[in-house]
This record gives sequence, structure tokens and C-alpha cells, in this order.
Amino acid sequence: MDGLSAAANVIAVIQIAGTIWSLCSQYLTAAKNAKPDIERLQGELSRLKNVLEVAQKLLEGPNGSRLQASQELRSALENCSSRLKGLESKLKEKLETAKRGNIVGRFRLRALKWPLESNDVDSIVQSLYEFRDTLSACLSVDQTSVVDSPLATA
Repeated sequence: MDGLSAAANVIAVIQIAGTIWSLCSQYLTAAKNAKPDIERLQGELSRLKNVLEVAQKLLEGPNGSRLQASQELRSALENCSSRLKGLESKLKEKLETAKRGNIVGRFRLRALKWPLESNDVDSIVQSLYEFRDTLSACLSVDQTSVVDSPLATA
């Protein structure tokens, strides 16, 4: 995977994470009982997004092609993207169903039920944490190799 395709994969995951964060915000105002789970998920999405943005800058930077460990993240990025797309679909589906069934007006949307159980949120947060940890480790390895490289001092 070259630097540009790696960066493109990172950008795609950033966009999906942003969309899910926004969907969670809609649920946060409408599904009062799930506030701790929603905030926990949003927090992990924000942390993941921050690491992904750093990765994107590095991959698109002048040393992007030399970041070997980060180039090998294709499967991890695809797994993360797949997990996030599934979550996005689930959140959108429930939200759209509530909007279509707007029989009682705004009350229906305010009574929206959060579609995830706490153990589902635990699992999602854990997998996002593990992905973020893997990405951070790859970036650390790459940064060390670029700094230690004889070309870096030239």
C-alpha cells in the first residue's frame, strides 16, 4: 500500500467515525437512558479520530513513503472501517425508522431508544481502543525509524 492509498483509507475511517459521532449526538439528546454509553462511545471515537488525523498527516507528509509499519495497516483499517460501517448502519436505521414513524410529532423522536446494549458498547469501544493502540504503535515504530534513518540527518 503506498502512502496515498494508506492516507485515503485513513481519511475514509475518519469520515465514518465523524458520522457515527454525529449520529450519537442525535441519540444523546433523544435517548436519555443511554447517556453514559453514548458518551463513552463518542469519547473513544474522538480519540481514534485524533490518532487517525496524525497518521493521515504523517502518511501524506514528505516521509510518508518511508513509514513501513503504517503502510501495513491495510487489514486493520479495513476491519475498523467495516466495524464502523456496521455501527453506522445500525444507528442510522433506528434513527430513520423513528423519523418515518413520526406519528406523534416530535415526541416520537424524543422517545428514541438507543439501539445498543451496554455490552455491545463495551465490545465496540474495546475494538476501537485496540485499533487505536495498534495504529499508535505503528506510528511510533515509523517515527523512530525515520528519526534514526541516515537520510533524516542528511
